[in-house]
Amino acid sequence: MSNQRNYRPSQLNSSSVITPPGADAPETSVEATQEPSTTPQAPQKQSRTEKSAQWPTTAKKAKPKRERRVYYMDPDEHARAEAAYAFTAGHTRLRSWTAFVEAAIQEKTRSLEAKYNDARPFTELED
Repeated sequence: MSNQRNYRPSQLNSSSVITPPGADAPETSVEATQEPSTTPQAPQKQSRTEKSAQWPTTAKKAKPKRERRVYYMDPDEHARAEAAYAFTAGHTRLRSWTAFVEAAIQEKTRSLEAKYNDARPFTELED
């Protein structure tokens, strides 16, 4: 048994970068060369844009779980908070800076609600 492989010749050897393969071949209609088929054809797959066009556009977008917030803070207090997060992350199970900030805000909010609003959430502000 031989270890040599039989390679078939490339079909691209006579084409150039500019001319696609088979461009010099005479054009023939596919319909003219094929016999009529009696078996039903499978439906063509639709693209994502065609599929999305079928859905109604009145659906509401889901509210994001979290929104990005930007705030200003004293640099010394921020450094102190980052140090507290870094040194206590293993004990508090707060795995990210976002979780740390969220927990701090929740704690302060619950404290203010307990002190000033009989432990009930404050109503949302109107625009």
